[in-house]
Amino acid sequence: MFYPLLTSHPPADKCGSVTMPDDLISVYSVKQDVEKAGFTPLGFALGLKRLREKRFISTREATDCNGNTFTCLFLQQEGWEWIEQHESMFLIRIPNNQSSGSTEDDKIPF
Repeated sequence: MFYPLLTSHPPADKCGSVTMPDDLISVYSVKQDVEKAGFTPLGFALGLKRLREKRFISTREATDCNGNTFTCLFLQQEGWEWIEQHESMFLIRIPNNQSSGSTEDDKIPF
């Protein structure tokens, strides 16, 4: 989710973590994804700092089913606006050659 805001070339697998506009994603999960993509822990921290300064993201505490709390990232309205303005940078639809046997008739017209 936040990876595309850190770089100019967002890979599809880093953009698909959010399924609802108000989703929270654990900092740990995002950090793992960003580090797998080649960023150092310092690069991750610097990216978060910059995103927070731009008011693109905020942090929130969440609780899991066992009552454990952990820190999550939340995409703010300013972040969603940036994404909408740069929508062409994101993979919104899986190309036909990667979909599961869909046909021309299966396409959603939007």
